[in-house]
Amino acid sequence: MEEEITKEQALFVMDYASNLNECEPKFRLTVLDGKSLDKAIGAMILYQEALKITNIEIEKYRQAINKKYYSKELDFALIDLKDDICIELDVY
Repeated sequence: MEEEITKEQALFVMDYASNLNECEPKFRLTVLDGKSLDKAIGAMILYQEALKITNIEIEKYRQAINKKYYSKELDFALIDLKDDICIELDVY
């Protein structure tokens, strides 16, 4: 997870004012619609070399079938933190 956050920090410098260890136990899950996903893939390709994004990572995004979805953001707070966190979500 830390490696992915480091990549995101490099791409969106203004969005990160702290390190992972300083963060609150909250997260936002964002589902992109097809158009937004296409833009994200374009950005990944544009910055692929600088961010060391593999073709395999990009291909995973290309295989998504988000054309069936509307954009949606959900916020979560982790209440009981333990060393290993497993979060199970059901979308309906």
